[in-house]
Amino acid sequence: NIKKDEIRLSKYTVKAPFSGFFSEVMVQEGSFAGIGTPIATINQVGDLEVVVPVDKENIYLIKPGQKADMMTRDSNKRWKGVVKRIAQQVNANTQSVNVYLVPVEDAGSLIPGMYLEVDIYAGEIENSFELPRKALGNGNVVTAIRDSVVSFEKVETVKRNKDSYIVRGLRDGELIITEQMPNIVEGQKVIPVKKP
Repeated sequence: NIKKDEIRLSKYTVKAPFSGFFSEVMVQEGSFAGIGTPIATINQVGDLEVVVPVDKENIYLIKPGQKADMMTRDSNKRWKGVVKRIAQQVNANTQSVNVYLVPVEDAGSLIPGMYLEVDIYAGEIENSFELPRKALGNGNVVTAIRDSVVSFEKVETVKRNKDSYIVRGLRDGELIITEQMPNIVEGQKVIPVKKP
């Protein structure tokens, strides 16, 4: 039976419907490959995608067609890109969702497997403010100064960035203490000092 299957298989050739290259081969020649066993990954030349994991809390801000800037970690090389598609499931290990970008110019200089930093323009968030991460205490509370009196204000975190949060619930021009001060209490009188 095995010999008969080998003869039948020799009459067929499997072809990809595009020109490309093997980026990964999972099975060695002569190995047993059962039904459903992945054999290889083939990438299409000139149709690369950049995969970006986005926190599940921020994924609602991203839509197909949004523009993106992609750059090498040392920022020596930059590319423009566009969001092509968004995965429909959350990665259980990282709690992130994969977003797939395609370069719109100079894609030939991108090499599969290289790491990039990506900025996706997700639009503006109205009535929001950007604060450094250390400005927020437990329970999304910030320390504000109103009329020289300390006030603890609860804010809504709209988006998490690498080093900051975008929040709602503050007034324009409000003074916020951006360092955690453990001995400060609500209602305490303070005199704000501007740095020179």
